[in-house]
Amino acid sequence: MSVLLDALEQSASTPRIANGLSQRLLRSLQFSNENKLSFKALNGACRVLRLACIQAKESRKSGCVSPLVESSDCGVIVDSPHKKSDSSHTEDCWFECVESCVGIFTEFFSSTNDAKVYVLRSSVCVDCLFELFWEKAVRNNVMKLIIDLMKVSLLI
Repeated sequence: MSVLLDALEQSASTPRIANGLSQRLLRSLQFSNENKLSFKALNGACRVLRLACIQAKESRKSGCVSPLVESSDCGVIVDSPHKKSDSSHTEDCWFECVESCVGIFTEFFSSTNDAKVYVLRSSVCVDCLFELFWEKAVRNNVMKLIIDLMKVSLLI
């Protein structure tokens, strides 16, 4: 778990590698409760949310527009069909990686009430969730998480 988290953080600026690592991390969390405990001990929830925020910022810097957002002015000038397909593929990788990181967080968050309380008490996690709320590609998923977090705060 530690190696996957470290490698994922180090590959934050390379969406194809980060996407593969994040999908592997998600599978590891899905199949083992022991991995979820390790993930919590390594502060994994904060780390993957920070990574998702970094990747969202990088996608904005590169001029990418979410594939879920229809816009006539994407801000990308394309000279040839080859460049268009490369840009489109890189754009897809950024958003897949952000979605994978949110998926990792969601898997951990939904695992136990203890995980929900842990997230609620983490200012980093809460800040990152509200930052990711502004990303249209993951807004619906993040909104559900924020609402679930608000429900947890009522139970405490």
